[in-house]
Amino acid sequence: MRSMTGFGAAACTMGGRQLTAEVRSVNAKFLDLSFRLPPRWESLEGPLAKAVRRRVSRGKVVVSLFWSAGGGAGLALTTPLYRACARQLRLARPGPVSQSDVLRAASLAGTTAGASPEGLAETCGNLLERALDQLIKVREAEGREIIAEFASQIDAIGSRVKAIEQLLADVAADTQARLEAALSRLGQAGLEILGDRERVSREVAMLLLRSDAREEVVRLQAHLAAFRERMEGPGPHGKMLEFLLQELQRELNTLGGKTTQLEVSRLTLLARAAVDQMREQVANVE
Repeated sequence: MRSMTGFGAAACTMGGRQLTAEVRSVNAKFLDLSFRLPPRWESLEGPLAKAVRRRVSRGKVVVSLFWSAGGGAGLALTTPLYRACARQLRLARPGPVSQSDVLRAASLAGTTAGASPEGLAETCGNLLERALDQLIKVREAEGREIIAEFASQIDAIGSRVKAIEQLLADVAADTQARLEAALSRLGQAGLEILGDRERVSREVAMLLLRSDAREEVVRLQAHLAAFRERMEGPGPHGKMLEFLLQELQRELNTLGGKTTQLEVSRLTLLARAAVDQMREQVANVE
């Protein structure tokens, strides 16, 4: 299991200067990629995006490539280099060419001197892979911490569901006893409805059936088992775990609405609180 939060970086020397790749990621519902690249390197976005998608399935990911300060002087800006860059810019696009455009192109020419487009793409791709290695290590380390926390909370919820299951027989008996006591009081009051014993019996049976929460307990146990299995299996995990927690919360809400016994209500509230905490944590799972 991996979290969606992490950072990775790698650097190499190119054209006499240091080129650095950084990858940052935070929570997101889907995979959201963005790039910050040096001028005129936009053609690299496609190959770099494929490299990220091969290894990351979810999160807001920002990939940055930049020249680090103090990494070397690169090539000297000579008059022939300046004129050559200006000439290439005029040939490449219509309209006036500013001094800043020429200086930017000259700087890029100095740092990538001798590198073919294929060589530049390969260098940047290798650099990104190294940065992704670090990013994934960080995400996996945080994922191990989340697994440990989830395991503890699932065990606690499972213990409360088991306790609720043991109390259900008492709940049914208690409900029936209270109904009989209420009917007795109504009989003492002389209400005519008690004369139709068959109708009263049907109503009592329906009320007992509606208060039976054994189906919810069975489904809760099945969802807990599925959560453990999914958590320990191969990823990605996040969306399926979110769905299972949603189902756990729904069953607990139904169970809480059926019971009138104080201890069952208390255990149900504790289990719901644990599920709420897990739903906050699972938002950071890839």
